[in-house]
Amino acid sequence: EWDVAWTPAWTAEACVDGSRGISFTTLLKVSGIAIAGRVRLKFEADGSALAVSFLEAPAFRCDVACHVTLGQVPMPIQAELGRVVRDEAIRWLTEKMVAPNEYRVVLHAKKELSEDDLERAMEAARIGAERASIGARWPSTPTQNGKKGSG
Repeated sequence: EWDVAWTPAWTAEACVDGSRGISFTTLLKVSGIAIAGRVRLKFEADGSALAVSFLEAPAFRCDVACHVTLGQVPMPIQAELGRVVRDEAIRWLTEKMVAPNEYRVVLHAKKELSEDDLERAMEAARIGAERASIGARWPSTPTQNGKKGSG
């Protein structure tokens, strides 16, 4: 278990515009993301994935800037949109990453061994055994007078 404070230097921006009788535009920018809490990490036995889980709901904050217009009229809903973005981020964290839930990060895909893989492994083992046998026949440890001795 680890105490973690994570503040990525990420900014996400989106623009949605269109019309249905009247034009609309929504500009949204999320920045200043910060998450802090106690996490548990579990690796798969083969190292292929990592499961991350907060022990309880983490502290979360982000800055949300938005601008919405309907036609030519700016709409005063910036605070509401900011609240919705923050609430949805907290909901996602809770549903996906707060115990007993775990977020699984795949580190590398599991790969079945091919015949070529097995042949290369057997060849490497054969070469290693040969080198170990040769090394056992040659002196390798220094003696008192500076000459090599067996061992």
